[in-house]
Amino acid sequence: SIADTNTTEKVDNSIKFWNSCDSYWEKSYGADEIDCHQWKCPSHYTVKQFYQCQSGQCISENWLCNGVWDCSDGSDEEGIQLLTEHTVGEHNLKLFQLLKTNLTQQKNRCLKENPERSFAQFCDIATEYPCLLANVDDPLSFRLNRPCINLRQLGDGRVDCYGGLDERNILNCSLYKQLGFGFKCNSNDSCIQRRQQCTADNRCLNGNDRLLCIYLYNNSNVKCNGQLSTATVKDVHCLNGSCLPDSRCNGLIECPFGEDEYYCPTGISSTVLGYRPRIKKSYFPSIKIQLPNYSPLSFLGNESNDNNDKITTLKSQTSMIAIQDQSSFTRSSRQKLANQYSKEGWICNRGVAGNKKSFDISQSIVHCFCPPSYYGGRCEFMSDRLTVFISFKNQTNGSSTGVIKILALLVVTINDTETVLDRHEVHFIPALDNYKEKQKFYFVYPRPHQLRSNTHHYTVRFEAYQLNENESIEFLAVWIYPVPFNFLPSQRLAKVLKYTQQSQLALNHTCFTKTNPCLNEGKCHPIMNKLSDIHSYWCECGSNSYGSHCEFKDQSCFISSKKL
Repeated sequence: SIADTNTTEKVDNSIKFWNSCDSYWEKSYGADEIDCHQWKCPSHYTVKQFYQCQSGQCISENWLCNGVWDCSDGSDEEGIQLLTEHTVGEHNLKLFQLLKTNLTQQKNRCLKENPERSFAQFCDIATEYPCLLANVDDPLSFRLNRPCINLRQLGDGRVDCYGGLDERNILNCSLYKQLGFGFKCNSNDSCIQRRQQCTADNRCLNGNDRLLCIYLYNNSNVKCNGQLSTATVKDVHCLNGSCLPDSRCNGLIECPFGEDEYYCPTGISSTVLGYRPRIKKSYFPSIKIQLPNYSPLSFLGNESNDNNDKITTLKSQTSMIAIQDQSSFTRSSRQKLANQYSKEGWICNRGVAGNKKSFDISQSIVHCFCPPSYYGGRCEFMSDRLTVFISFKNQTNGSSTGVIKILALLVVTINDTETVLDRHEVHFIPALDNYKEKQKFYFVYPRPHQLRSNTHHYTVRFEAYQLNENESIEFLAVWIYPVPFNFLPSQRLAKVLKYTQQSQLALNHTCFTKTNPCLNEGKCHPIMNKLSDIHSYWCECGSNSYGSHCEFKDQSCFISSKKL
């Protein structure tokens, strides 16, 4: 059946530390498998060896080049072709030395394990991955829409292949299940699991999965002999008009373009029911820690019993030892104040309680004013904190005469919509000669569990402006950094903001071409910390537009002449 992914997310229980960034989902929507780029894989090779994906995840070296994407970006299979001795990482170089192999041999091994793919004749397999394109009008028009994407687009969070095939370890079919070879409908965020695909009862509402069943004759269960079958048909009608009996997903490319094997599981996923079954739960021994269970003290007892001796019992879960404290318990002055003012003293945790009373309601309502470090209706949740260290470095020959203002924004992206959670301003003033000084500040922000899925990305954007003496403001540059380890409550980000003038940048950068990628008169700016990528840019939108490419217009700023 079609799995609906629009379900209410439950609060996850805690997981073992070593189960984070291991390529398997322990938390809903794979929240434990995102922001792993600074993760450290185990470096002790006595028991088990680990390969580190370019995404930062750690997988068993036995899973390398086995035909199944264990890395979310496919860097253990097709994606390994992009790696060089400089980008493969020190950890993996040591691993290859231990295994008495090298990167070139591993690349050749992956090519042998993934020898043929559908539509591969159109692509350069050293740099591209073959698939039908998403977001185009006619994916089967191969001259117009060549069925290839760059290997760097695998697992980048954006759907480039039809049905989400390039994001198979990022997208989901349910709370805890990766998409795999399921098909992601683009109408209502539903998913057709693999064994229900191309059946009459399981289709996308808008027919978006039509091309998934191109091997069927007119999307119907017609065999090569012309008979209509009520069961699942494995006969393949190729795009050139030929028909191959019982050829669907048999591991052999037989149609001219390989459409008989398109969207077919590879590796161990082709022989088992589920996608990437977990063979072993963990390579680390399980450590069971039992903490003592303290019985609550009788703070709410009658006032007449205040002077009675209290016996505090400590019941340990690991033993039946009871420790008796015969000393009398005296309430602290803070507890007495809390009791004197009843619930107002504690109902808002670390916040301040205020009584909100309306004229039409006789009973007042308690409203909690929370400090920045807490949030929630009763200030019951602790906010996350990001400590930021920055310094500004002007790499141009000239010296700046104006004040440089750095606007730091903590941004969360939800469904391609950016929301600013917190902001901070820093000024570098030539008269004070503080360019070389490190600036330190904090971002404190609430992060409910609904914002901890892999579809929500946190970034810190630094925007630099020059404040001139004539009171004009000039935009200088922008830097964008992802917030690593999304699951940690406290993090640290230290960056040097290196500024390069536009005249010193590459002339073939996307922002300097004739076609402006930013719509509605938006301004294109290169991202300073990604200058090596000429296709990396940020759009500065005007007051009447918004969106990642300024594609949406804000109609609230316009007044119709007919209404005047």
